[in-house]
Amino acid sequence: VNLHRSPRELALSLGDVPGQLRMHPSGRRLLAGERQSWDDASINFCVCVPWPWGGEHGKDKCAERYHVRVGRFQLLCGIDDASHYCPSFTFTIRPRESYRAADLVAACGRTWRDNHAPIRTIWERAIWESHQATEFLRHAGVEVDRAHSPHTKLIENWWNQLWSILSLISGGQIGRFRGEMERENKLLVACRKGHQDPREIFPMLPAALDYIEQAIRYRNDEPVESKLYGTWVPSERYARD
Repeated sequence: VNLHRSPRELALSLGDVPGQLRMHPSGRRLLAGERQSWDDASINFCVCVPWPWGGEHGKDKCAERYHVRVGRFQLLCGIDDASHYCPSFTFTIRPRESYRAADLVAACGRTWRDNHAPIRTIWERAIWESHQATEFLRHAGVEVDRAHSPHTKLIENWWNQLWSILSLISGGQIGRFRGEMERENKLLVACRKGHQDPREIFPMLPAALDYIEQAIRYRNDEPVESKLYGTWVPSERYARD
């Protein structure tokens, strides 16, 4: 009943075991490859996507005038819980700046095909519980734990660190939350109405992908410090395990 009423309040009211999210059910520390945490996030800067097909009979003034579409799109990532290593990412671009079950299935499927499939994965609710996603897990042979709170996913802290790195981008930064930076959001609205060229303000897609890749590579090589487990470099521990 309490979980249904407020998952957050229930999570905060329960006892906390330090290091639990890096712990195997048997009580030992996790090994890299045993469990991954997955999540989606809207990036903290806007991106210009080449769009040579025009504005769909005047519906998109920006695409009609500048041949690009601009928005803050979805980043789908999974990190290894034992090492904090991110093996790959998927940048999903859709007109409504959202993603579908097919996108998360493709993101996980490609990562698990090119790297390895974990024994277990931590997924959230909503679209991650769709029939397509559930069937994908069944066929992949990967067990799933459902996250009912941000406190039960290591990737939440990983996102915060990634945003700090990506906030150094000179162009396109509009903040972590929608509407957070008033000036930049007004520029975005002006660009979408065709009043201003977004290519002069926001990075193009190839540059944006480079930014994201460099930021993730930096996180993978930056030491992680834990009071319980010591210090390690994610990429090194991932490779060693």
